[in-house]
Parts: sequence; C-alpha cells; structure tokens
Amino acid sequence: MSLSLWIGALLIPVAVLLVDAGRRKLTLMRIARPFLITAVIVPFVMPGFDLQGRGLLLEVVGIVVGALLGLAASALMKVEYDGGSRMVMTVAGAPYVLIWGAVSAARTLFSYEAEESVSFQRSLGEFLVSNHISPAALADAIMFLGFAMLIAQRGSLFLRARRLTPAAVSAA
Repeated sequence: MSLSLWIGALLIPVAVLLVDAGRRKLTLMRIARPFLITAVIVPFVMPGFDLQGRGLLLEVVGIVVGALLGLAASALMKVEYDGGSRMVMTVAGAPYVLIWGAVSAARTLFSYEAEESVSFQRSLGEFLVSNHISPAALADAIMFLGFAMLIAQRGSLFLRARRLTPAAVSAA
C-alpha cells in the first residue's frame, strides 16, 4: 500500500485511540490537532483532487460518509464536566474503539485488496472505467473519509463541550 493510504488507514486511527480511549481531559489542543494535521498532511499525500464528474462525486461521498462515521463515533463518547478539576472530560469505551477499528480495518482491507488481488483489481478497474472515475479520485475518497471522520468527531466534541460550561452545569 502507498504511504498516504497507510497514514490514513492505520496511523491516524491508532493515534486517535491513544488520545481518546478511556477518560481524558478535553483540551483545546486535542480538538485542534486533527484540523492542523489535516491542513499539513493532505497537500503532501493527496494524489490529485478530481474536480469534475463522478470522481468529484466519489470524493464528496468519501467526505460525507467520513463525517457521518465521525458523528457516530462522537455519539459513542460521553462528554462531562468534572467539577473537581474544573475540566471537560471525555469517556470513550469499547464501542468507540470498535467503530474506529472497524472503519480502519475496512479501509485497510479495501486498499490491500486493490493492490494485491487481481480479481478485485479487475472488478475495481471496470467500475472506475465504466463510471469515468480516476484512481486518484478513489485514493482521495479513501483518504478524505478518514480525515472527515476525525474532523467531524472533534467538531462534535467541541460543540458538546461548549454546552458544559460551569454555569450551565450548576444550572442543571
């Protein structure tokens, strides 16, 4: 697999799980880090953004599916205010880990099959040709899915945490 696909398929989910699993403080850096990483990494590993036709549609679908998966992952996390430490905390357990693991495994398996399985390559190639989609658009869609998942998840945590100000907690 190419370096960009390995980064998206394995490195990012592992890093996310190391930062999120269990009970953790929700800091500004924890929210901002995925946005910064995406801004730095995408220009270097993106094979080529397809700006037309079905290639663009596939890339957009990758972003939308990733965002929906990110919202689902976020829904599996608790966001709570710890009065003792006066910090917003997140709690991520097995269901959260499973969704990231399942998405990562599916993306890795797809990428592996696309490179190693002749019959899968043939079917995938026929699909791409018949739908006028470039291989670069497919690679972008896979990569965008991972980044969109992470960004949507972090954005959701940010919005949920904003509702947990000390005044809002004491009023409840």
